[in-house]
Amino acid sequence: MVLILTATVHPADGVFGLTVSDAAERCRQYKEALQYYIENIPGIDIVFCDNSDMDISQFDDMIKLSLENNCRLEILSFKGDVQETLKKGKGYGESEIITYALRHSKLVKEDKDKFFVKVTGRLILTNLAKMMPRFNNFIIYINTSIDGYKRTIADTRAFAMNADYYSMLFETAGRHVDDQNGLFLEKIYYDTIRKYTMPTRNMPYYPRIIGVSGSSGYQYTYKEWKCRIKDLLSRFNHYGIR
Repeated sequence: MVLILTATVHPADGVFGLTVSDAAERCRQYKEALQYYIENIPGIDIVFCDNSDMDISQFDDMIKLSLENNCRLEILSFKGDVQETLKKGKGYGESEIITYALRHSKLVKEDKDKFFVKVTGRLILTNLAKMMPRFNNFIIYINTSIDGYKRTIADTRAFAMNADYYSMLFETAGRHVDDQNGLFLEKIYYDTIRKYTMPTRNMPYYPRIIGVSGSSGYQYTYKEWKCRIKDLLSRFNHYGIR
């Protein structure tokens, strides 16, 4: 299993719905998340993939930390399609990052199961280690999220699946994103899963996520007692896409 962290250290000016745009602050948050995974999940393989053509040497300290903790960390950066991201929205950039990571990462290619967990790079999924033994290579794990009063979108902050499933179903999702007209990546994922009969479940445990949303600036947090109730509901796929 490989953890893929998506990143845009230097976002372009004018991206629709982006509130956290300061590169230094974004870099600090990315490193904070990386440090958590490296120090708390022994032996984990991490691919940190950025689409803003950043100087990867600024993450040398994270490489050093990973070696000290017997983890493998791969830093990738490329120049994404800025014009398409400006036109379509952040979901387009997110899609091209995942696709790039799956096509170019050495760690992904070396993983015998080709199974990955994707987490938005500045967020920390604090119960990932607990989830890892529960993942099945033949199941897509993704939770629903509330859009208005109904669970009609996918929670794309964190999900897990086989790389082949991603290539078949989601690789082209970014082309259909149109944030300004309300067609978000979360909706496209939700509709795609409902359209195809692929084995899908909610995450093995309800995700405990902390960090700052790049879209709203909202500080994600959680109450453990509420999450434990949601863990029970997760056993019955309550948060799955049906």
